[in-house]
Amino acid sequence: MNGRKWEKVTRSRPCPVCGKPDWCVHVDGGTICPRTQEGSVRDLGPAGYLHVHGDRDAVRVPWSRTVRVEAPDVGDIADRHYLATNAASARIALATRIGVDAAALERLRVGWNSALEAWTFPMRDGRGRIVGIQHRFNDTGAKLVVKGHRSGVFEPAGMDVRDAELVVCEGASDTAAALSIGLEAIGRFSCSGTIEETVDRIRRHRPRRVIVVPDNDVPGLEGAEKLLRRLDGIARAELRRPPQGIKDLRAWKQAGATAGEIKEGAS
Repeated sequence: MNGRKWEKVTRSRPCPVCGKPDWCVHVDGGTICPRTQEGSVRDLGPAGYLHVHGDRDAVRVPWSRTVRVEAPDVGDIADRHYLATNAASARIALATRIGVDAAALERLRVGWNSALEAWTFPMRDGRGRIVGIQHRFNDTGAKLVVKGHRSGVFEPAGMDVRDAELVVCEGASDTAAALSIGLEAIGRFSCSGTIEETVDRIRRHRPRRVIVVPDNDVPGLEGAEKLLRRLDGIARAELRRPPQGIKDLRAWKQAGATAGEIKEGAS
């Protein structure tokens, strides 16, 4: 490899692109930053984005199958956002916006990314490890998973459902709504995805009964039926569809649903 070796950024020599003292790497003539795409000249996959300083043709990027940049730990990133100085006030603001309790968002370890002005929702794999972060942007409400992260299950801290009911929702907002009315719940990333991760979490938690509450549309119902078939022989599971005219569990909660109604159905 010609030229100097890659050098990790430090507090005394931070990334010139994002200004942070970690994760990024100095290279001859440029910087590889996993946080910032804008202004980059090359996408290096999980390593990040190449930013050139000065003459674009002069930059030398050693890149081969044997060279690896250590990826940042997703759980560590999620914790930093959760513990950010203004994260608590950001959770209160989001709770007011979407009609859930701030305590529910705290249990979901929702954080705040001030650089992007977005809330962060950690997602877990079947073993419970944080493997991805979904951003919800303040200005548009758009939801995007961080590049290179995996989708997974939204799961609250401190959940114990052994010999009790577990509600499986669709998405983080519905999960927060379920927690807000006293249900214990996890959320699938989408109506059709993360089936195996969801099944693995159910296996590990060993609830007495699983109640699947989908979005009240064709894709949601089809995804719920697929999950129910997958749970056959694994857990006692049943479908609880929101009433006609109510699109999802969060809207059902706003319409006055109680935990007992969702557990047992309308009387």
